[in-house]
Parts: sequence; structure tokens; C-alpha cells
Amino acid sequence: MRSMDDFEALVEESVDSLPEELLERLENVAFVVEDRPDPNDLADMDEPPDVELYGLYVGVPISQRHSGYSLVVPDRIAIYRSALQRDFPGKDALLEQIRRTLLHEIGHALGMGHDKLAEFGLA
Repeated sequence: MRSMDDFEALVEESVDSLPEELLERLENVAFVVEDRPDPNDLADMDEPPDVELYGLYVGVPISQRHSGYSLVVPDRIAIYRSALQRDFPGKDALLEQIRRTLLHEIGHALGMGHDKLAEFGLA
């Protein structure tokens, strides 16, 4: 099992591998690493997941923001270490899944639903 610092370094490496044009679209969105989801975040979901999550976007999608969206706490994309390390023990597979999870959650931040993400192979 990797330490939190080691895992955070892998997430940072994955974020750095994403296209700059994509990252530039993410206004007021922070990336965070947590061991597992906060129960309050799960309670706020329309439908609680029936599987353990690898990541979660919490906030107002960029496509739904309006002029009143200012001076707010940053939205966040959380990446969950526990489930990812359990399901992807090898470094290469883990890096690939972290990147895939980031892309999925960035899609939500941009306003994409699961159907649209499935079209891109990210559901």
C-alpha cells in the first residue's frame, strides 16, 4: 500500500499529463486526494452509488454557472486512494485509472452527464 504522499504524487503526475487546454477550462476547481468519500458528500448525491467510488466531483458544473457565481469556495474533484489502490495494485494500472477517473470527474465539472461520458468511454 502506498503512503498518502506517494499516492498524491501519482495523482499530481496524472493531472500534469492532462492536456493544458482542458485544465484551463477548470475555473475554481481544486483537485484533492482523500482516503475515501465523506459521508456528507455521498448523502448529497441524487442516488448513492452501489459501488465504491474512485472519485467525485462536488460543485456547480461550469456549464451551469451564471453571473452570481463568484466569491465561492472552489468546487472540488476528489480522488479516493483506498478503492483505487485496492483495485489497481500495479503502478501502471493505477496511474491509468487515476487519469481515467480525473477525466470522468472533469467531464462532470464541465457539465457532462453519465450518458455523454459513456460516449467517450469514461462511464
